Parts: sequence; structure tokens; C-alpha cells
Amino acid sequence: MKIAIVGGGPKGMYGFERLAAQFAAHPPPTPVEIHVFNRTVHFGSGDIYRPDQPDYLLINYALGNIDAWIDAPPHAVAPQTPSLFEWLHAKKGLSIDVCDYASRGLVGEYLEACFRAIADNLPARVTGRYFVGEVVDLWQEAGGHRLTLRDEGVQSSLFQHVLLTTGHPRNRPISQPNTIPFIYPVNPTLTTIPAGKTVVIKGMGLTFVDAVLALTEGKGGTFRREFGQLSYQPSGDEPTAIYAYSRSGLPMLPRPPHVGASAIKLRYLTEEALGNRPIDFSADLRPLLEQEMIYAYYRVLLRPYGIDLEAAKSFNEVTEIIEHFHQLNWTLERFNPTTFLDPLHQTAPLKPLAQHHFILDYLRKGVAAALRGLENDPLAAVTAVWRRATPVFQRAFRFGGLTPRSHRYFMENYASALNRVAFGPPIESMEKMIALAESGILRFDFSRGGSDEISADLYIDARIPKISYKHNDSPLYQNLLKRGLAQPFTNADSTDSYQPGCLAIDECGRLISTDGNATNITLYGTPTEGIVYDNDSLSRHCNNFASAWAASINQLCFQN
Repeated sequence: MKIAIVGGGPKGMYGFERLAAQFAAHPPPTPVEIHVFNRTVHFGSGDIYRPDQPDYLLINYALGNIDAWIDAPPHAVAPQTPSLFEWLHAKKGLSIDVCDYASRGLVGEYLEACFRAIADNLPARVTGRYFVGEVVDLWQEAGGHRLTLRDEGVQSSLFQHVLLTTGHPRNRPISQPNTIPFIYPVNPTLTTIPAGKTVVIKGMGLTFVDAVLALTEGKGGTFRREFGQLSYQPSGDEPTAIYAYSRSGLPMLPRPPHVGASAIKLRYLTEEALGNRPIDFSADLRPLLEQEMIYAYYRVLLRPYGIDLEAAKSFNEVTEIIEHFHQLNWTLERFNPTTFLDPLHQTAPLKPLAQHHFILDYLRKGVAAALRGLENDPLAAVTAVWRRATPVFQRAFRFGGLTPRSHRYFMENYASALNRVAFGPPIESMEKMIALAESGILRFDFSRGGSDEISADLYIDARIPKISYKHNDSPLYQNLLKRGLAQPFTNADSTDSYQPGCLAIDECGRLISTDGNATNITLYGTPTEGIVYDNDSLSRHCNNFASAWAASINQLCFQN
């Protein structure tokens, strides 16, 4: 039996690990070859976490949360299965805390060590083969599937099972000259840009932060902390100005470091409250989410006044307490969930300098809230609501759990906003954005207006690409559609239909062909986004199709 894993980043490694564990627990009766295909030599880390990245690029997840191994049977084949925190202590001798943030490169080094530990300990009759190259085509023949590598041509092997863990696709280039469509690796992609240029960056998420740091700190600039505040010392090799813009016009809010599950439980947005599927986001889910936000904000705000909101038995009682509080403290601004998610939604277009200062003030408030922490600042407390609610939403969302109309509404109007306030970068990274904005290098003058007003030398696409068979340049997925091995996923009812851009899969993650049958091609991770929600690339538990996939292949070995 030959098995192909296409995409050797974290998700590909997780599939590889589960296969090896299954074959160790239940030795195959005949030899098995596992072929792993990756675009680069960085097996285990992939493009985003490759180890050759600079230390100033930090992940947005406290390192105590990261573990490449899953605590589930069968046991891993590696003799040791350390978490990232344990590995950094044992292998690097670093003095760290679980709430610290590691660099992307350091995480990648850990992931690649985990991949080698699996590859070096494969069970008897199981062989691993590793290929550097991009898979651009995949088709069915008698007895299995064959594939083509870019620049290498058709591969001779015939694969009975394929796992596609290809991660994020790449955006189609912006229709501008002098455009960089993908920033990684930032060195040399961005660090070799000549000094004195005017740069426009599209997108203001996590990739934007990396791009800005590569154009400044990556070109010799330094940050200095005095009296608790960061300031930027330019090297002279930076761009003259970096203009950032996005659809929302807002950067991400930093998140306070936190490890493990929250001790604060959801009160309103629960699976019991959501009821039966399909769910209407606006009618059923959004009101509960807003209740959670209001409760989280005022629970922290009212505590210094001696008011214990946790004692309230219903949300009506919560609102009565809040109303009474504001009657006595009428000068205090009321919390509004809509304004929290988009403080620009009712704001008239601002002049460029005013827009810049609005965003800079927004960042300062976000950093100050995160520094005070979830239990001491009401805004920080609200940023944690969607993180706590995401597991509930994931279960509700799966495989058309939202009505088609509200599925579209959520993806177009809420998904990005919730991600922006809940899953932002470390505080330090956003402090650096503030320092760069105060120095005059980073500009938010046209953050919500686009780039038409700016005469730039270079354009950078820093958007996180979304899964879309219509808008992404992925020859592999286009060929799967052309060959009938895949079809678009459609969420439909009697009144509406919606295609989020992903391909149809069954409950096990297997592609559904145009004839309606499940194939032996399984999707895992980002390619399933739209059918399932929030495929965190480092998580072993979110939408885990890998464990069932590996177990089913192992069972087939004995049936055949």
C-alpha cells in the first residue's frame, strides 16, 4: 500500500504521526509506504513556521498551549513527545514561562524535530519517503491515484489513499504593478527592498504585522523601552512610509497571554440555548453572543463598585443592574457590541491625519486593555468571549449547521471582525506597531479607504488567503474540479444557497466527486475551511480528521 500526504506542514505531520501510531499498534500484513510531499525542505513546519525566519516574528499563541502530540490512543511512535514548552527547556535550555510567546522560527524548529522523531521511528514494514515539490495535479487510475509535481512531472507511484493538507492557498496578485503577493520568507522577500520607498500594504491582520516588522526591524531598526513605552530608532534603510489598509480599516487587537481553558464559562451562548440545526446566525446566535459580550464587559467594570454580576440569575436581571448603574454613573460610556466590533461603522469618513490618529488611539487602548488583563479590564474581558465561544460555534457550524443565508452573512460580515478582536498578536508586537506609527513610518491615513489616494513604489499583499476555488490560483484544486474528483460545497435549503469557496467533503473529510461518491482523497486543515470553522494550524484537536483517516486506512490493510 502507498499513501500520499500532500503538504508537509503541521497538519501533514499530524496525519503522518497518526498513521505511524496506527501501524505501530496494529502492524500491517503487507509493506506500507508513506510519501510526504512538501513545497520546501521544511517538513513539519511548512512555509509559515519555517525555522530560518527572524526572531522578531512571534506567533500569536502563548507557547504553553502548543503541543505537537495528541493525548489519544494509539501512542506515538516517537520515544519522547515533549510539548513546545518542555522541548524549549530540555533542548534549548531556555528560561521561559508558559505565558511567553515564541518566534515562528523557534516553533518551526520544534515542529521539524517532531517530524524527524516520527520519521526515525517508523514501525516495521512502514517506510517513509519525502519529496520536495508542489503537487499540481492528481487523478484516478485503476488501483489508485497518480499525481504530478511541478517541475518534476508525473510520479511513478500509484497511491491508494491521499491526504491533502496544503494549508492556505496564495492570493491572486493585486492588479497593481510592483506587487509582492506573498511575504514569506520575509528574508529576503522584504528585507532586500531598497531604502526610501513608499510601500502600501493590503491587509491588517497577523501577516501585516510580520510585513511591517520585516520592513523596519528586519532592516536594522531597533526598539527601545523607556519608562514602560517603546520607541523606534530607525536605521535609515527603511521605507520612507508604510501605508496600511483593509476592508475594515482596523488592525487586530492584541490578546493577553493565557494558557489552557478559561475558568470563566459561557452563560448564554451554549449548545442547549442554540437548539436544533440549522441555526440562523442573526436570529439565534448573534443575540447570545452579544449577551456574552455585555456580561463579560460589565462583570469586570462593576466589580470595583462592589457589584457582583455573577449573582444575576438571568440576562434580564443583568440588564436591570447595568441600567441602574448607568443612571447613577451617567457620564460613563455604555458598552455596545456593534461598536466594539467596528468602531468606525457610524463614523463619517475622516480626513487622513484624523484617521491615522483614530487608529493609533484604537491601538493604544487595545494594548492598555491587554496589559491590564482579562480580569482587570472590561475591554480585555470582551476580547476573550469569542475565544471561549469558538468551540461551541464550531460544533454548530459544521457541515451546513447555519442556514445558507446566515452562513453567507456570518462569513461576509462577522468572521473577520471576530477574528480581529479575539485572535490578535502578542502585546509586544502591537506595541511595536504603535511605536512605528508614532515615528511617522507606519501610516493609517487611508486605512479604510484603500490605496487609490497613495502614490506608492511597492504594493504588498498581506491578506491571509481564504479558501476559494474561484479566487485562488491553485492548479491542484482546479484540476480536481476539472477531473470530477471534487465539487464545490453548497449549503442549500428551499429558499437559498451559498458556496463559501471550499470543496465538498463527507463527515470523515473525504472529497465528494461529481457523481456524489466519497473518494479516497481526504482533506484536513485549511482546505476544509467553510464546511468547518477555525482550522488552527497548530491544533491537534480542532476539526481533527487525521485520527479517523489513519484508523480507517489501518483497518483497510487487514480487510484487504
